[in-house]
Amino acid sequence: MLYIILEKKDIYLQREDGWTTLSCLTRPKRYLLLEVRISMTLQTPTSDYGVLPRTLANDVGFVQALPPSEYGCKVRVGPVHLNRVPATLSSNPATGPCTTKAPLTTSPAPAYLPDGARNNNLYNVSDSGCWLVVSKCTAHPNATGTHRDTHAHSDDNETACFQRAVHQWHDCGSHDNEQVVAIYGPSGAMTLAGDGCFMSIYGCPNHGGPADGHSLTTGSINRDTYAESHGGAHNEESCLSRAQGQWVYCGSFANHPVTSIYRPTGALRTSGAGCWIHAQQCNMIPKPRSMFYDAWGAANLHTDDVEDACLRQAVYYWKKCGSDPAYPVTAYFRPSTASRTYPAAA
Repeated sequence: MLYIILEKKDIYLQREDGWTTLSCLTRPKRYLLLEVRISMTLQTPTSDYGVLPRTLANDVGFVQALPPSEYGCKVRVGPVHLNRVPATLSSNPATGPCTTKAPLTTSPAPAYLPDGARNNNLYNVSDSGCWLVVSKCTAHPNATGTHRDTHAHSDDNETACFQRAVHQWHDCGSHDNEQVVAIYGPSGAMTLAGDGCFMSIYGCPNHGGPADGHSLTTGSINRDTYAESHGGAHNEESCLSRAQGQWVYCGSFANHPVTSIYRPTGALRTSGAGCWIHAQQCNMIPKPRSMFYDAWGAANLHTDDVEDACLRQAVYYWKKCGSDPAYPVTAYFRPSTASRTYPAAA
């Protein structure tokens, strides 16, 4: 931007290095402040002042643009036509063709509480439909046990299935120490409904072990008494925020993600390593998975390290998966527990 003050017969040009005076007006003018962009290729003289824009630009000393031969890829990622580049760019970009790296062949450990990224080994149910496991139901004793649920499209929608756990717990009387588990068969993802705040964890390498990388079969789901003593029993955010703090406390290891569950609403939050994508309906995802690690983004867009790069993947995968408004896509940046859903709920 160039700021110009027209004062009688002089032009005052304000730049970063101060004021410059050019005497090129041919007749007095009223005081006027203009914000203009000057084209360095415009040849037509200004009729009012008799000053060529090219002459004016040269006197000001604009930095000349680089020739086309000196332009190239900002960083060696692609494809460029998708306009998807890392948030941080090199100050001295190398020229040459853009390249795309192969997806990473290893991934951080999935959450111990099944979220659709791995098989559900905690409950033996069919791989179709929605299943409820009711530990006890004071109001309706016959509801105790494991049964398939078909209310409100829960049979073919993971979100609707999870909501049924909370509804069933309320139908049973919302009593303490009564739990309802919802498992969505096609993906194996599950949630818990009941009272209080719970935590799902693979162990804590920095405080009690086991050592990093040796606990993938020794996870547990327990009541989070620390969270409950600090308001987490009746406050969803106080409960869910514990996941990140516990993951950092245990050493921030990729093989030891931590999930907090606020049972009164069935809400979950996982803290761990990497960028994870949740999409219920998508031909791109190896069935029956609904949650997957963004291995391509990690290799090409730094999605494991740059939060915004990860969260932008929600839009990308939603479009790749068919752009169906009924099936939004959520990106989870697990190191900070930030997430973004596209399209966002109305």
